[in-house]
Amino acid sequence: MAKQNIFKRGLNKVEDKLQDGWESTKEKFEEAQDSTIGYIKKNPLKSVLISLGIGAVIGAAISLGIESAVRTRARNRSFWDKYL
Repeated sequence: MAKQNIFKRGLNKVEDKLQDGWESTKEKFEEAQDSTIGYIKKNPLKSVLISLGIGAVIGAAISLGIESAVRTRARNRSFWDKYL
């Protein structure tokens, strides 16, 4: 019985710590969200241009990654793979 009580108390402490961490993370996320929304409202054009730029960079990175993978696969094929 004593071991179960110790285990339950330990488990309750862990649960409390996790709950505190979750609440803290949630508050920080909400602050970041509010800050982002405020920035977008103050600078709508700049926000759209930044988004377009980030999207272009991500798209280019994905495109280059796919192209590189295709080239690597083609380079690694054997002679017989080309003709069979």
